[in-house]
Amino acid sequence: MKLPNFCCALNCCFYRYETALRQKDNSVVLPYWDSVLDNQNITDQKNTLLFTKDFLGNGNGDVIDGPFKHWRDVYDCPLNRNISQPDMELPSPEILKIIENDTAVFRIEDVVDHLGSAERIKTIEGQHNLPHDWVGGMMDILSSSPKDPAFFLHHTFIDYIWEKFRQKQIRLGEDPEYCPGLGVTKWNHDKTQVIYNLTQYHHSHRQMDCFHWMNSTDGYSKNYTQYLYTYEESPTYPDCGNSKYLIWSTVLKRCIGRNPMSMSSVPQRFKPDYGRLVGFLILVYFCNFF
Repeated sequence: MKLPNFCCALNCCFYRYETALRQKDNSVVLPYWDSVLDNQNITDQKNTLLFTKDFLGNGNGDVIDGPFKHWRDVYDCPLNRNISQPDMELPSPEILKIIENDTAVFRIEDVVDHLGSAERIKTIEGQHNLPHDWVGGMMDILSSSPKDPAFFLHHTFIDYIWEKFRQKQIRLGEDPEYCPGLGVTKWNHDKTQVIYNLTQYHHSHRQMDCFHWMNSTDGYSKNYTQYLYTYEESPTYPDCGNSKYLIWSTVLKRCIGRNPMSMSSVPQRFKPDYGRLVGFLILVYFCNFF
């Protein structure tokens, strides 16, 4: 996916979405799905706890269990998925570490889509695309992807990665409110070919497609995470957040999701409140953000 103002539009969008939910229940906060935890460097990654009846429901075919079973959209199409098909990947922990921590990668133009560059996979947008393909079904189609609740959990994670990058900018003395200005175009060494053009998509006065009263400058503002919301850190070594659903992999040297087959049932303290969850996410069908 390649959209104007992609990264800076996420915080604008999901702050408004969370605000809409909190009008119904002011205790609601948006979670995120750290899909790297499900990237276990194995051929078949279908054994993920997230796509079981205790969480988002089954991951293959029409969703027939879990809190969203038998959901149908306004066109009477069933919610469906097709997770972990051959050649489908989840975000790379190595690439995300570069985006979050590598001090040589600190400019906006280092992490936004390079408009045709072969290095697209190393950008936030490039990594964002992977779970859409990996989940498959409705998530793999631009017009229908918001109909799967996984869409929201995925994009809040992308916003989390974006915020981690911005925090790195602050540590390095880079202004996170800077956005590529007019005329910023990168050529190859002999200036015979445009490598990427930030002017068209990311300049400061570029209007946001979903929020016509805002432009890129508004989206790059620090006010969102400085005053309105923050992210909890993703679980890591040594205790993986004391989660019943995560273990430390001595092979991968990071936390990964547990195999559902190793768990007989969901611990009582983590039992989802299905009625409440469905009530919140059903608002997806009434939001005009997409």
